[in-house]
Amino acid sequence: MKNEDRAQRAEAALAAYQGRDAGDTLADNIVDLVTDLLHLAHQNDIESDYVTQLAQKHYDAEVEGEASL
Repeated sequence: MKNEDRAQRAEAALAAYQGRDAGDTLADNIVDLVTDLLHLAHQNDIESDYVTQLAQKHYDAEVEGEASL
């Protein structure tokens, strides 16, 4: 999967999720979604640090992997 496809998949998830307040930016909505996902992780005994650190590693590897193509 290409990173553009990953971004489009995330955009679709955000579109299904959003209850955008007037004046919210895309960044505001992304932060709200990520925050709510961390709440979901917490409710399921998944550490937020684990989620954020592993997500950052995946992101870095995917960006690096596509840059090397």
